[in-house]
Amino acid sequence: EEPCTLLEAAAMADSLILNLYDQQNAGSLGLLWKADNGAGNTLYLLGSIHTDVNNTYPFHKQLRDIILNAEQVSFELDFNDQAGLAEFAAMQVYSDGTTLADHISPELYQVVVNTASMLRMDEATVSQYKAWALASSFQSLSMLDDTSGSNAMAIDLYVNSKAANAGIDIGAVETYAFQGGLFDTLSPEYQEAYLAGGLLMLLDVNTMDESTKSALTAVLGEEALTQDGQDAMEERIEQISLWMDQWKTRDVEGFAKSYPKDEIINGADELESKLFTDRDPGMIAYAENYLEQGGSHTGLLVVGAGHMIGSGGIVQGLRDLGYTVEVVPKP
Repeated sequence: EEPCTLLEAAAMADSLILNLYDQQNAGSLGLLWKADNGAGNTLYLLGSIHTDVNNTYPFHKQLRDIILNAEQVSFELDFNDQAGLAEFAAMQVYSDGTTLADHISPELYQVVVNTASMLRMDEATVSQYKAWALASSFQSLSMLDDTSGSNAMAIDLYVNSKAANAGIDIGAVETYAFQGGLFDTLSPEYQEAYLAGGLLMLLDVNTMDESTKSALTAVLGEEALTQDGQDAMEERIEQISLWMDQWKTRDVEGFAKSYPKDEIINGADELESKLFTDRDPGMIAYAENYLEQGGSHTGLLVVGAGHMIGSGGIVQGLRDLGYTVEVVPKP
């Protein structure tokens, strides 16, 4: 009888789309396991991929129901922890009177300034950030396309919002200080290479000038800018799309085969190895504590899918402790 508001129109469209998907038994399933202590406690394990490329939404009704029926939903971090977020933000900038220019070569610094200008960031702002913080940002930006959101933790944040809006208790495995410390303790040499690699992922080798090529080559080596190096980088980006497709179809076996976790752990990369070896044990302990609490409880743990798989991952870790852990059957 009268025009609807934008909010009303959005709500009706959302309801229509979800109903159509539910009627077709469609939607993203997620990489999902169920852990049981045999005495009334259940913990669902959702392996997230920190992006949302390839049109992730909507989630399948089975996954939405598991989120909304949980008593507690826990993540790597508490996204609602404003003090923790502020602490992490403070860790990303220099507080000792130095700037980025004091920690990397003048040539690479100029590439950073030029790239930041393209992103509408001025030198005074970008020079405050540590190399690892800029590297992470540049890598995230390089993976965005017209199907993706602007936040690398998009899936986690979506689940967090859904749970928080339903009044479900939110938990966290780690703190921002702990995660920030993993990056902040990287060697200066690694941070410079990490930054150069992030720039290379964001920039186009075919259009960059010679001074940019020279600065990146000085840090990464000549092979990084060769066609083989570019092909390897492109293959890595395409791999993310494969993982996302496996996530949407709950192809747990396919993901475990395509994600090179053992190679990462045993590799020489200073950061990638510690992201698992320094963190998986704490995640296993967190899951065990939930399963061992008194009474009958159902929870959901959402962390990066790489932490779920492998001999040292959460799934195998809980099995080694005697818990039953199975992939949730597809609906």
